[in-house]
Amino acid sequence: FYDHEDKPLYHVQAVAWDEEMQDLSVVLSNRMLIMWRLRNREKCQWQQKRELRFEAVRKEVRGIEKAPTWDVRIVTVDGQTGGELQGAKKPSPETESAMRRSLGEARQADQAATQLDIWWNQYLRCWITTDATGSLFLWNLRALEGA
Repeated sequence: FYDHEDKPLYHVQAVAWDEEMQDLSVVLSNRMLIMWRLRNREKCQWQQKRELRFEAVRKEVRGIEKAPTWDVRIVTVDGQTGGELQGAKKPSPETESAMRRSLGEARQADQAATQLDIWWNQYLRCWITTDATGSLFLWNLRALEGA
């Protein structure tokens, strides 16, 4: 998909393959994780299994810290509407300063949730992603589908 200036809205950050389940996972620059399953190798037919979005939530911290810490989570996205299946928070009326603060925090959360690389670890049987700071995240996405 492209915007009005013919610039891509997102690009592929990384691709990984799960040989056992025949799943192809793609991490996009818009914090999305798209998974396809190979249906027919001869005809090269794929079926999209799920759309997920990386999301960061500020951790509850006691004491004084230099930088905010974030808890990165995966949220299931509805393929029809593009909205979250868990239900999004409804915005409340805010003052301008509170709105600026919340937008700044949303921008920091987006930066914390952006994953740059993905790969499948056969021994651990989980997907591993990494972000710009070098943090590793382990995701058991098979638990979502009950495999």
